[in-house]
Amino acid sequence: MGSQLYNMLESELRRLKIANILVNISSENVASLNFHKTIGYKECGNFEKIGYKNGRYFDLIWLQKTLN
Repeated sequence: MGSQLYNMLESELRRLKIANILVNISSENVASLNFHKTIGYKECGNFEKIGYKNGRYFDLIWLQKTLN
């Protein structure tokens, strides 16, 4: 389902002449990071210890995909 939604979103963004799409994901959300990498997103930034939850810090990972 997620891949289908992203395909629709990316098609519409291409139609609007948007060249890049960026997402930010918690370093704790490994499943989401892996999903985005699988569909072509590449890591472009890492904010270390930007969040705090359940007694520990986590990073915020930025990923980018260039739309053709």
